[in-house]
Amino acid sequence: MAMKKRLISIPFVVLLGLLLPPLASTAQLSGPRKVNLLLTDNAYSPKTTLKVRKGETVVFTFVNRGRVLHEALIGTPSDQAAHEKEMSGMGNMAMADEKDRVSMKPGQTKKLSFTFDKVGSYEIGCHQPTHYKLGMKVSITVN
Repeated sequence: MAMKKRLISIPFVVLLGLLLPPLASTAQLSGPRKVNLLLTDNAYSPKTTLKVRKGETVVFTFVNRGRVLHEALIGTPSDQAAHEKEMSGMGNMAMADEKDRVSMKPGQTKKLSFTFDKVGSYEIGCHQPTHYKLGMKVSITVN
């Protein structure tokens, strides 16, 4: 009887071994999540709260449909406050693109890949004069 149980389990293990690699490779092929955001003169669209898993990489595509310069900075609310303070005396100035931000002239499109490595609250914010204060931000919750 013990021999019969062992014979049944071997084909099951072989079948499982054949099925798992294709399932794993399918997950890898799907790649990072992609999120498209339109930037108008004082808003991101769609106006939404994103939910992201810790360790997840998201590729954002930002399309500036507005008539003015915009930026997208990804960071915690304290990062946003520090950048808002930094930008407050600079006027309409394009910041250099970095790992957590891009600046776009009207009509320009840029991509930014960002990995959320810590649990907590993040935002995407535009810190051109008055934009952030007028609500040009997107909330992100990382679990």
